[in-house]
Amino acid sequence: MKKVRPEAKIKTLPDEVQTTLWELLTVAMEGREKPMTYVEARAWLLAEQSVETSNAALSEWYSWYGLYLRR
Repeated sequence: MKKVRPEAKIKTLPDEVQTTLWELLTVAMEGREKPMTYVEARAWLLAEQSVETSNAALSEWYSWYGLYLRR
């Protein structure tokens, strides 16, 4: 797997934060029927981590992290 670029905002977050983000996007949390949408996840990232990102960047991270977990 390629080295992560330093300007990759989501990929450079601590592992615990990335794991939480992955869970928010893939598992329906208590009190919810469905996982978070990208819009909701972006709001969570901004509120909890002060990270502003786009849907496209979040989608790219989601694909990358799924592969990262398989290594």
